[in-house]
Amino acid sequence: MITTGQTTFTTTAAQLSDAVEKPVTRVTVKALAANANNLFVVSSAGGTAAKGYPLDAGEEVTVEVQKLGDVFIIADAAGQVAAWIATNRPVDQSSPDA
Repeated sequence: MITTGQTTFTTTAAQLSDAVEKPVTRVTVKALAANANNLFVVSSAGGTAAKGYPLDAGEEVTVEVQKLGDVFIIADAAGQVAAWIATNRPVDQSSPDA
């Protein structure tokens, strides 16, 4: 089962989705190519861009989490958009990218 969405972010860290309790195992976050500024993946609502994982326009990152609400994003400037896809399929520990 997959869940997808797009979320617009500001300079305050926010959860990736309103479905914060949705159980997922893996989330891929992609900064839209049209973004003029960076997005940063951070570990909490108190996260800062200086401590986040940067995503330039068009870049993506995949993270393993327990629920959708575990992923927070902050932007360099308001109006930056992230597209995301999440799955709750168990991670295959035998695969090379696990």
